[in-house]
Amino acid sequence: MREIPWQTSNIPGPRLGIAVNADVAHRIIARARKPLIVVGAELLDEGEEAIGKVLRLAKLGIPVVATAHSAKSFTAKGEKVVQMGITEITDRLKDETWEGCDGKGNYDLVIFLGIEYWLLSQMASTLKHFSKIETVNISRYYQPNTTYSFPNLKEDLWLGYMEELCKRCEKAFGERA
Repeated sequence: MREIPWQTSNIPGPRLGIAVNADVAHRIIARARKPLIVVGAELLDEGEEAIGKVLRLAKLGIPVVATAHSAKSFTAKGEKVVQMGITEITDRLKDETWEGCDGKGNYDLVIFLGIEYWLLSQMASTLKHFSKIETVNISRYYQPNTTYSFPNLKEDLWLGYMEELCKRCEKAFGERA
């Protein structure tokens, strides 16, 4: 059975994102040559536990682009993030000549979290049609325009997915080093 978009008016076209669990999401992230995390202001609404999970992923060497006012929650904890507007990061990601936030080349996987649903839908649609970048949505609501997405989840189940994702990524990135 196919996952249903959280906002049913979202009509993504013939290519729908694949709903994945934490195990599959970690495998996608672990195989990426150069992943990037893009977080939005809705992450702050999810609470400190969710922010902590993103910090765990960032500590694995995955750079974070914080949009809107979400950067404050990371800089207050001493984490280095790149602050950029949502449209700017989308525009740069679809530019194959962009050298990335670190000047070492563009990304092959973008992990989205905490971005307003309708806005992520448009960002992911842009990247789906105008770039070669794979996208993973690890927010609580299924996003059909990303390549892969967590299904629609209740908060407690989503936090469990996030914990499992962090543990599996920490193990995989530890073995990589």
